[in-house]
Amino acid sequence: MRDIGRSNHLIKSIGEFSTCAELARRGYIATPFAGNVPEFDLVYTDSKFKARNLQVKATRTRWQFNAERYNQIKQNDDGVQEVAGGAK
Repeated sequence: MRDIGRSNHLIKSIGEFSTCAELARRGYIATPFAGNVPEFDLVYTDSKFKARNLQVKATRTRWQFNAERYNQIKQNDDGVQEVAGGAK
């Protein structure tokens, strides 16, 4: 039974650290909190040091989620996705 809790914690950590790495690749500074903050999992800042909180969800099973259900997502001419606002 303890292995399940350890496995779940590892998946959570992988999700948070992978998200931090992706944010860094995109030019942000990010740090996780290892589950010690109830409302968010990591904080990241842009080049102007504006801080934002982010909650990360990770699963070891295949899980599909359509973000367009909650956001208007457009693709620009360069193929980059942009979030244009709240749900349609």
